[in-house]
Amino acid sequence: MKKNLNNNDRGFVRLIIILIIVLLIAAFMGYTPNQVWDNAIFPVISFIWKAVVLFVNFLINILKDAGLSLTKIIKFFQGVLENN
Repeated sequence: MKKNLNNNDRGFVRLIIILIIVLLIAAFMGYTPNQVWDNAIFPVISFIWKAVVLFVNFLINILKDAGLSLTKIIKFFQGVLENN
């Protein structure tokens, strides 16, 4: 019975296959999986994670500032309406 995989599942399976191939090639070159992880894979993943966190913090700060500005604008118009 063949199960249809959607694109996300195919991408994950391909990633696992590529990881296994990289580890096999590294093993033939004399590297252990720990060395490959510590020196090649982890720094890339760490950099990507730090970039994502930095971007999310940037968006959060923009949304906070926009919310504060919107609150000030609403209070200004409420004050104008109450004075009239």
